[in-house]
Amino acid sequence: PWGLAPERFKSLIESDDLPVVAEEHAFWLIVMYVQPSPLKPWGRFTVQELDDFLLAVRWRLVPGNFVATRVMQHIIIGDGPQPFARPRLSLLPVLADSMAGYFITSDNKDEPLQKHGERLRGAHRIPVWSFFALGEGDRVRIEEDALRLRKLCTRPAPGATQTVGWGPTTASFAGSICYVDKLFKDSCACALASLPATLDGRTAS
Repeated sequence: PWGLAPERFKSLIESDDLPVVAEEHAFWLIVMYVQPSPLKPWGRFTVQELDDFLLAVRWRLVPGNFVATRVMQHIIIGDGPQPFARPRLSLLPVLADSMAGYFITSDNKDEPLQKHGERLRGAHRIPVWSFFALGEGDRVRIEEDALRLRKLCTRPAPGATQTVGWGPTTASFAGSICYVDKLFKDSCACALASLPATLDGRTAS
C-alpha cells in the first residue's frame, strides 16, 4: 500500500477487511507507510493526516502493555521531532482509553471513545486475556486442543471459586465458533450458543 494516496490509505486502515490478525499490526502498518525519521518524524504527511491514520486503529483491541511500552513513546505519536516527545493531545484520549479498557478488570467499563474501538476485523484472532474482557453477544473461538480444553475446564480460572466442569459433550466445542449467551462470575465461565446464520465469523479466540 506504500503508493496509495493518504485518503486511500486511511480507508484501508478503517476497513473491516484489513488483513491483520492482531490490531497492533495496523499500527505497524501505519509506521511503515509513514516511514518516520529523526528529521521527518511524520514522514511526508501533515499532523492531521497522521492523526487520521492513527485514529482509525481500533485501540480498545490493542493490548495495554503494547500501548504503554511501544506506542506512547513512538516518534509518530509525539508532538515534536525530539525523541520521547509527549503524545499529541489529539491522540492522548484514545490511547488512555485503550489502556483503561485493557487494565481495568471490571464489567462496568465505560463505553470506548471510538465507535469502532472494539469492533473486530475479519482476519482478527485475538486471545481473550481475561473473563472480564467478555460480554454477552461476543463471538469467540474455543480452544482447539481437546486435552488442553479439558485441563482448563477442570481447574478454577483465575478469580473463580469453582470450575467450569467437563461433561460428555464438552469436547465437541473444541475449535468451534460460538457466541457468549450468559456470563457466570462465580466460575468465570460463560454459556455458549451456536452462531445464528445472520452473524458472520469474525471472532476473538
